[in-house]
Amino acid sequence: MKKMKSNGFRPFRESVRNEADQLTAAMEDYLEMLYRMQQKNQSLRVSVLADALQVGRSSVSKMLRKLAAEGFLIVENYGDVQLTEKGKTQGKALLERHQRVARFLQLAGIEGDRLLEETEKLEHMSSPETLRCLDLLVEYFDQDAAAEARLEQLRSEVQKKE
Repeated sequence: MKKMKSNGFRPFRESVRNEADQLTAAMEDYLEMLYRMQQKNQSLRVSVLADALQVGRSSVSKMLRKLAAEGFLIVENYGDVQLTEKGKTQGKALLERHQRVARFLQLAGIEGDRLLEETEKLEHMSSPETLRCLDLLVEYFDQDAAAEARLEQLRSEVQKKE
């Protein structure tokens, strides 16, 4: 493959291609949802998961086979699903990542329906290094209420000028 020279620009498709060894965004969504459902003691069945993710049952079945092949879960007879330890660990990490990204965006002033939409975008497309940086900022503001109040004051002043 031809090596691209760096000129301050990198096509998005190149960023995604270089992280191909990671789970796809869809796989992450399934694992996060399965973990959420398990934490709420909900039934982990194809039909319930299809409803939760707003996809068809055949799509769910296909993805569950992929995740089972990767060792994240076991699909039992009659459509019951069980997360393996690997699946629980990954699901928990994905849920925590989602929550941290959402908290960062809340600090940045994103609210309502946009919060979930933007969280989904950031959580799936950010590198681990970027997510660590976001975590650091969130931790800073969570530990310093005065800093968060100053940020809110600055946001209010900027909005008045607009």
